[in-house]
Amino acid sequence: MYRYLSLDIDSGETEKDSNQEGKSVAASAENCLKQFFQPEDRELKCEKCNDGSIATQTMRILSLPRALVIHLKRFKLVERPVPPDSKSADGEDRPPAMEITFQKNPAPVELTQTLSLKDYLVTNDQLRNVASTQYTLRSVVH
Repeated sequence: MYRYLSLDIDSGETEKDSNQEGKSVAASAENCLKQFFQPEDRELKCEKCNDGSIATQTMRILSLPRALVIHLKRFKLVERPVPPDSKSADGEDRPPAMEITFQKNPAPVELTQTLSLKDYLVTNDQLRNVASTQYTLRSVVH
């Protein structure tokens, strides 16, 4: 059970506006939610026989929370090679080492007054028992 949703802000998510060439449109909280709930292929491997296969993982909401808390991930891991500064003891070139750092994602995110989780429920039968799947924006911590 999640107490909050931690959503990635994909910088590739920004789209080119057809009316104004060269300008980017901000990512939206709705698009971040869609990306979070997208089916994902996972590689599975049997511990006993080492046989592998691909399975599709999907996440759905079983019950709606009274209050929805969304955390937008502003930092992403960036890997970059570090050039080798010397040769190894036996005179061979070392493979380049990788340096991992965090980089802030400054992409703007568009927030709307309401957000619906209707499309992310396990079944539509749940809609009968729920008063509303709409959440209203109450506050933003920046």
